[in-house]
Amino acid sequence: MKKYDFKRIDWKVDKVLVCPKCSELLYRIDIEHFKHCPYCNKNIVLNVEIEDYLLKPTVDKWITIQHFASGSFLSSGLIGLESEAGQSFL
Repeated sequence: MKKYDFKRIDWKVDKVLVCPKCSELLYRIDIEHFKHCPYCNKNIVLNVEIEDYLLKPTVDKWITIQHFASGSFLSSGLIGLESEAGQSFL
């Protein structure tokens, strides 16, 4: 059962949480620092859905690092990590 609604407000911004009580938009940083809505004081219960939302940037960064470390960017020629002397950093 879905407990919270998320909304995209701009193409540049990730999804934001819509407070179920006052309908204010809560950004990731609001949820990380407060256990309740800073506008209406509604308690935000940390469930799997909120946990996934909070961890998404960390997981995305980790996946990018793992993908980069595996050499897939290097082999495809998208990124070249060589010094001016021609030594590879990896």
